[in-house]
Amino acid sequence: MTEPNKPAPTPKAGLVVLAIVAIVVGALFLLPSNEEDEIPGPGPAELPLARIAELKNLGIAHLENHDLEEAAACIEELITLLPDERFGRQNLAIVRLLKIAPENLNRVEHQSLFDAGLAEAQQAVDELRQLFPDDAQAHVLAARLELSAGDNDKAVEALQQAAKLSPDNGAMRVGIFEAGRYSQNDEVVALANASLGVAWELAPDSLYVMRE
Repeated sequence: MTEPNKPAPTPKAGLVVLAIVAIVVGALFLLPSNEEDEIPGPGPAELPLARIAELKNLGIAHLENHDLEEAAACIEELITLLPDERFGRQNLAIVRLLKIAPENLNRVEHQSLFDAGLAEAQQAVDELRQLFPDDAQAHVLAARLELSAGDNDKAVEALQQAAKLSPDNGAMRVGIFEAGRYSQNDEVVALANASLGVAWELAPDSLYVMRE
């Protein structure tokens, strides 16, 4: 099957939003976010620890090489073995979001593929948030999902939840500003501007915040 054509350039505002969210999410990619996400210690005899370690390493390698289908296959198998661990759920959401990112799929030319991919990403993000409702990173991924769907106001809501869970993270405040600054809702615009002020307090030396 012919690979989807690369998409046409998106408006500058959209690129900035995606870039900001990418900064926030960047630390999530490829690596476990917490100690409990590491490979579990000795447990039931039927738990294939060697296979778990292999799947994690392969998943990371495939993500690094941008082999998204292969990465997804490894992570999905890992989830069947460790359904309640953050590592697999988080990285599956990331892979599925990457598959529908503008640089990987032209939405205009491949709307049906985008719709199917968006539904898969929605499922992965929803499951992640249900299992880890107090994880700020899960809500950041939800924001990225809403940006992919074109709903910046909902992205702001998700980033607000993330910011409440990680109040010292200035990047999330910048993300709220970028996602909401062009909203048609005056309340969202006011929130976006207020968030930039909080970002200034948290990171007064940030060149981006000073420029804005």
